[in-house]
Amino acid sequence: MKALILLAVVVAAGSANAEVPTGIAEKLVRFGRSGCRYLSSTIDASSRKRDDQEKYASHFGKITKRGRDGRDVVFRVEVPELPGWLVEYSRRSIKVQVPATVALELGDLERLLGKAQAPDVDNAVRASERGSKSARTALDFEIYHPEAQELCRIEVEAEADEREGPQRRVFSFMFWN
Repeated sequence: MKALILLAVVVAAGSANAEVPTGIAEKLVRFGRSGCRYLSSTIDASSRKRDDQEKYASHFGKITKRGRDGRDVVFRVEVPELPGWLVEYSRRSIKVQVPATVALELGDLERLLGKAQAPDVDNAVRASERGSKSARTALDFEIYHPEAQELCRIEVEAEADEREGPQRRVFSFMFWN
């Protein structure tokens, strides 16, 4: 009986820093696939107009903020499926920042979407970091390319430490077309 209580305390203490991602990966994958279907269905000449971007952003949830990133308009969107998460829409893409309190791992998404593909060697480091001695802390991985939706991509940004493999922590989830 004492061993059982000790085990419960150890498990509770180990998860105090980050939420166990029960259903989080499934929610993100559903959100990404649904978003890809929606964005694919809106591809035509009129969908490239700047005026339509607010309409497309509002499909994903309530627009809470509007800003600029260079020439692009960025909409912060409150997504009902991901309450409290930072979600941004810009130029037919959605980027979801995974909160630090959520312990989502690359393997959680690979289980649902298939094996992640690391970027090729030429693009593994941003141009601004080439030649610098700083180590990368994150890499982008393409993990989903639906054949029925050729133009849609899903990528994640995860820890760069190769030793972690599927246990690499996910920082962001992005899809676009």
